[in-house]
Amino acid sequence: MMNDFTVASTKETNLFMQQYCRSEKSRLSIIKHFAVETEVYEVLAPGQQVYSWINGGKLIGDTVIAFLVKDLYNLKIYYPVFPESIGKQLLKAWGMPLPPKWSIYAYDNKQLYMEKADEFNQEMRRLLLYGRLFISLQQRGFCPMPYSFKEIYLQLNKFSNDSVDVSVVRMVNAVLREYLHVKGRFMNCNNLQDFIAYLHKNILYCHLSTQIFPDCGSYWRKRMNNAIFRRVHGNL
Repeated sequence: MMNDFTVASTKETNLFMQQYCRSEKSRLSIIKHFAVETEVYEVLAPGQQVYSWINGGKLIGDTVIAFLVKDLYNLKIYYPVFPESIGKQLLKAWGMPLPPKWSIYAYDNKQLYMEKADEFNQEMRRLLLYGRLFISLQQRGFCPMPYSFKEIYLQLNKFSNDSVDVSVVRMVNAVLREYLHVKGRFMNCNNLQDFIAYLHKNILYCHLSTQIFPDCGSYWRKRMNNAIFRRVHGNL
């Protein structure tokens, strides 16, 4: 159970980096000593500061692949972060699939607009993508995936013709609501829609997706009258 694990301390993390991240050979050996799964494959936001676990903590400026590494004996978890090229090498060597990329940019998510899928399934995936970015920007450095975001996104992506259960909406909104009240939150946004509007206004050159939640708010309001959902989405 994940509840039995604790995140490694700074000292433990530094020791892990020295022992398992300094060379290609040492990185490849990680899977021999730990349980490994992919945490996230994502494109960073402009100005987001995430540091690689190799090259003395060099700043990564574009795309990262992070892993969830479990020490099954000491019940510690690590989140080693690598540049995209290094992460792909490790996935290939370990025989692990490349997961879907988390990105708010339209050119990375063409399938969301080209595939024949359930409309609200697509919109919930867009909500998760923006929600992930919003939460990441509240943290210094890399932020592990919010509770259940990865599992929900992978399930929706795999079964794209299935619609979204109300319980999923409630869970996602509950997680987002926690971060809307974090002191010093990004641009003091009162809801996720404010955050999205800020991105579109200030990061135009990034070609963000413009097809965001066209009907999702009204759809769910008719079915659940959920105040939290309205606060997260704004006036849709």
